[in-house]
Amino acid sequence: MIRVLERLGVPRVLMLGFLAVAIFMTGDGFELTFLSKFMVDQGFTSSQASLLVTTVYGLFAAFGGWSAGVLAEMFGARMR
Repeated sequence: MIRVLERLGVPRVLMLGFLAVAIFMTGDGFELTFLSKFMVDQGFTSSQASLLVTTVYGLFAAFGGWSAGVLAEMFGARMR
């Protein structure tokens, strides 16, 4: 598998990064389920909880992606 990725032009250094993203994105969405249930238990309706959790998650994801891009441009990518 590593040889196939190297033939496609993926540097060996990035392979661990792709693996990490794959592992962490597997859990993406589970937290939304638990947060929605928690908020319903706190007195919100299910539609209010879903809207609030999805909106807050989306805003933080958008801000995190934007700030990561800004920081990458400021400091540059560092490869070994």
